[in-house]
Amino acid sequence: MVASSTGASMPVSSNSAVPADGIQGLKDNWKGDLVAGLLVSLIALPLCLGIAMASGFPAFGGVITAIIGGLLVGPLSGTPLTIKGPAAGLIAIVIASVEALGAGNNLDGYRFTLAAIVVASAIQVFFALCKLGRFADFFPTSVVHGMLASIGIIIMSKQIHPLLGVKPIAREPLPLLLEVPHSLVVMNPEIALVGITSVLIVLFAVNIFGRAAKFFPGPLVAVCAGIAFCLYFDFSHAHKYEWLSVDYTVDERYLVSLPESFFAGITFPDFSKVFSLISIEFIMLFAVIGSLESLLTCKAVNALDPWKRKSRLDQDLMAVGSGNLLCGLIGGLPMIAEVVRSSANIHYGAKTRWGNFFHGTFLLFFVAGALGVPLGSMLSKFPSGETRADGRFHVALPIACTFGNVLSFKRAFQKAQGQPISLDFSKTEYVDHTFMHEVRSLEREHDIVVTGLDRLTPITSHPQAMRRMISARAGRAAVAI
Repeated sequence: MVASSTGASMPVSSNSAVPADGIQGLKDNWKGDLVAGLLVSLIALPLCLGIAMASGFPAFGGVITAIIGGLLVGPLSGTPLTIKGPAAGLIAIVIASVEALGAGNNLDGYRFTLAAIVVASAIQVFFALCKLGRFADFFPTSVVHGMLASIGIIIMSKQIHPLLGVKPIAREPLPLLLEVPHSLVVMNPEIALVGITSVLIVLFAVNIFGRAAKFFPGPLVAVCAGIAFCLYFDFSHAHKYEWLSVDYTVDERYLVSLPESFFAGITFPDFSKVFSLISIEFIMLFAVIGSLESLLTCKAVNALDPWKRKSRLDQDLMAVGSGNLLCGLIGGLPMIAEVVRSSANIHYGAKTRWGNFFHGTFLLFFVAGALGVPLGSMLSKFPSGETRADGRFHVALPIACTFGNVLSFKRAFQKAQGQPISLDFSKTEYVDHTFMHEVRSLEREHDIVVTGLDRLTPITSHPQAMRRMISARAGRAAVAI
């Protein structure tokens, strides 16, 4: 069966050719994979934020993982239709690690947990090199079905309370489910209206729009409706209101905290406790449980694949381990092959691994836009500079100065033709190590005046260290869920 344009399922002809892989698969199926990637990204964004917060990580940590899972792991994975990203199935392990390693300080626990994820990722790569992926075949179908059912229960138990605008007291799935009646009684009407309406739109989009659902898919309509509600209720500002003689408040407790800029959301691990006994315990849990859950999900998605393609499990484990290594190094949650987003990917008509790639691409654009970062500036060309009254060739630098625009910088620099140069960093928010190395090298060889760079904070004392903007608000900004 494959998903039709209206979201319903239709049988695959026995003569239907198996979609090509790699670049040929992209050429043949890019439209369908692009649409599926867009729709899955709309589902993934709130899930990533919610899973990260439930895990004791910053909300942005979940999005980092999904972006890496799509852009980097997707093209390398051994499964054509799985979506890689943070998963509810690892929440219990991650939150336990943060609390145990941090000993009451969640920020320290977060950085210690990142170090554990890095080491666990190396173990996953070792598992793949030893070709241990095949051991997933030893688990019966009933185990896979049970795992999928439990993941669904965990997601519902944790997400129904934010949907109603309530902060639950419980932390574990069963107590959270028992707390649902209380949340229904004390729900925040404005927030609950947004949440319930969005769920209904996703569930009944085909019934509402019929054939037009091809042009108005449920997740996209739900996002648009959510934006309209948030603007109407002014969720970006704290306020009080009365409904049925009861007073309610909407404030920062119901908002997701995101970094002020894209690069300000990057956090580095702390390896000082990585070989402690408690850290080693969590390293093994991340490596073994994460690998097993990801492999079992791949098997489950194989059963949903209309063409019944077999996954290359060792290759997939290698890709996931490599992705987790990068996630741990820059502040992301551990990733696995995720079942909810993978089944949605199939439902919306994806045919190749490029659906996962597009899902990561759209998330990157969404987050860059939400944080006010012009994504193109990361690879942008520098303007043609100008010679000013002081006789210097003035070059204004963009918001992000990275390895991706070093060549453009050099071309702009060459236009000075031997003139003294002024480099203006007054609008820049991020400078990576490669770009700083280039600036310092040129300073030794040319007459250069640098302005605005002292606004940025270096991450170490090294003169070529990466620098980024740290705001007076501790680098955080609140945005509506």
